[in-house]
Amino acid sequence: MEHYLANPDRWHKVDVVRSRDPGRPGGWRYEAHLSILGPGHTSPAVAARRHAATGLHRRGGIDVNVSSLAVVSVPIDPAGPVGLVATYLAKTGADRERLAAQQLRQRRRNRALDRSRRTSNPAQYRLSPRQQRRADRRHAAALPPVTVTTPGGPRLANAAGTPRQAYRRDTLSDHYRHLRAHAAAAGVARTRSGHTRARIAAAGIVAVHGPHLTVEDCDLSTWARRWGRGIHAFTPGMLLHAISHETPRSPKLPGVAGCSGPGPGTPPGPSTASAAPASPNTCATAGTTARPAA
Repeated sequence: MEHYLANPDRWHKVDVVRSRDPGRPGGWRYEAHLSILGPGHTSPAVAARRHAATGLHRRGGIDVNVSSLAVVSVPIDPAGPVGLVATYLAKTGADRERLAAQQLRQRRRNRALDRSRRTSNPAQYRLSPRQQRRADRRHAAALPPVTVTTPGGPRLANAAGTPRQAYRRDTLSDHYRHLRAHAAAAGVARTRSGHTRARIAAAGIVAVHGPHLTVEDCDLSTWARRWGRGIHAFTPGMLLHAISHETPRSPKLPGVAGCSGPGPGTPPGPSTASAAPASPNTCATAGTTARPAA
């Protein structure tokens, strides 16, 4: 707080933000967001770590793949004490098990949401083939029809496939809204934990290889259209963004294409501090090997 409010001439504002949180009383979480027109806060430990990384005098390259990331660096001076260093990042068995458990919970939550919507709006869905066969048998036997509370067929639609009633006009139960809030909270927690793991991995990479890194020219959006599930599991774009954030304003060496941020002449944008800290999480396993230069 001293960094953001110590200067009385610095522009600042405080916003009260309300977001859904099914774990809080009333279902809402209130946060105070403080914004200033100036550089963001960097802790002394992080500043010392980044300064030590700039003194490594190494340059390297990053090879990005759908499910892995490799970093190789060499010293600027061929006579340096440490030669070629390589780091490989990939998902471990524990990471895959955690992702599979998250996907299983999400599928179960989606099925529960679909059942709740069908139960609250039975007139907007057809009967499933099994339910229709049972209704036909009872009608042929002159038995009274059975009311189906949860139809399992497709939604009623016109010839073009457009639903007769828009989804926003459906009747939603309190249970449905509670499940939807839990799904949104789980998505936010999953994103925050991913950012935390990416920051930890990026800090380890820069501490070993230095901030002067070159990334291959690739478009991750085209990869996502073909390998969407693998991209979602490893999130290479999140890792590259964390690496670029870990090397801000690093001085470039002659002939080295650095992974640095804006220069000292670039005006800083507004910086924001939130009252809700991110949840700590573990980082993906990285293997680093060092070999003397040839």
